[in-house]
Amino acid sequence: MKFTHMKIHIIGSTGSGKTYLAREISKRLHIPFFELDDVMWNGAVELSGKNSPEVRYKILEDIINKEQWN
Repeated sequence: MKFTHMKIHIIGSTGSGKTYLAREISKRLHIPFFELDDVMWNGAVELSGKNSPEVRYKILEDIINKEQWN
């Protein structure tokens, strides 16, 4: 089954299984998934910490403008 323009936002507390659920939905519906932690936090070891508001806005804007996401 292939959906077009599918966007799903999963909300829940830490450790509730949001990432697991997103991966499963992504596999079954063939849509990409994004973790909001990747928007908020910089994963580079030497720059570990929060992304600047400008960087967060740009990353989030890029995700939102995609045709589909989970």
